[in-house]
Amino acid sequence: MSTVTQKSITYVNNTTAPTITTKEIDLDTCYNDNEIVIKVHAASINPVDGLTYSACNYFVGGSSLKTFGRDFAGVIVRRGKDVNIKWQLNKKVNGQFKHVWGEKGSFTNYFVCNPEEVRSINTFETRDDDKSSKKYNDFIINGAWPLVFGTGYSALHEKGQVWTPESKILVIGASTSVALACVNIAKKILNIGTVVGICNSKAIEHNKERGFDHLIAYNDPEHSTVESIQSLIKNELGGEKFDLIFDAVGSSEFFPVMDTVLKPKSTNSQYITIAGDAVMDFTNKSMLGNFQLGPIKRKLNPFKKFNYDFTMLDNLFTYMELGATMIADGTYSPEIDSVYKFDDFKIAFDRVDTHLAKGKVVLDMSDI
Repeated sequence: MSTVTQKSITYVNNTTAPTITTKEIDLDTCYNDNEIVIKVHAASINPVDGLTYSACNYFVGGSSLKTFGRDFAGVIVRRGKDVNIKWQLNKKVNGQFKHVWGEKGSFTNYFVCNPEEVRSINTFETRDDDKSSKKYNDFIINGAWPLVFGTGYSALHEKGQVWTPESKILVIGASTSVALACVNIAKKILNIGTVVGICNSKAIEHNKERGFDHLIAYNDPEHSTVESIQSLIKNELGGEKFDLIFDAVGSSEFFPVMDTVLKPKSTNSQYITIAGDAVMDFTNKSMLGNFQLGPIKRKLNPFKKFNYDFTMLDNLFTYMELGATMIADGTYSPEIDSVYKFDDFKIAFDRVDTHLAKGKVVLDMSDI
């Protein structure tokens, strides 16, 4: 018998406070023939974790226990006899578990899953060459990027876009983890010539170092963001509009003047959002608190004058392999805001809710 204590961050619905629950499991019997058991060392918090919790009232969630978490990094400690040979014991793995409400989630020290169903999963190796210079260990680093990297990747690929050095992208919310992953892929993999970001004036120097070619401050007291972007197009970009506007925070200010900033619909130009028309309130406990009808109507409108859609992150090995390669060769390093111990998860959740985090907030689970 290999009995261990499984600790998980759970809730029942949005009227019950998140808490750590425990149960005893036998590592030799807790998995099926097609499953692996991952000893999780790190898991990062994503806004969707709070949003699904807030939307889970009794009528949709019932009274079953639900576990938080999507991103994870850890070590395989058990494997079923029918599991692909790629997933060997003691292999370090990271990924993103796509779910809404359920007993399984990645905020647990022992995560049981079928790797064929959790297709956003990949192995990674420890980089010993620069170990002394790294601020965070490999589990923290690799637990921080799957969802945000995959979202940035999807925005650049899911509409069949063809990218060249002449292509131009505008990113709303340049300081977000998704935006920073997107600019890395755009500049270092796709060789996109111009990536423009919108952010707070205090973050401009920081974001310049992350690869943006131009940055516009949304809090400029003299010019609106729209005016600044229109001026940039006219004076810096030779009148060339954008092939993609990627909204990583929630905005609607460009809709009335879209023809002045986005190339014609016929060129497969896209406006892609992950948040809709407004910044989401992660603390709103109403099921419909962050519901927006406008984006749905805009997407479904057959007469819309520009291509508009939400990015839909699929579970893909493709972006996991690319992310692992970029981290290994030093071309991508996920932005990490802060790291908290598992028992301090409430403080970590609060940090995400503030919208002030510059990068990922990660739970360190190595000592449980």
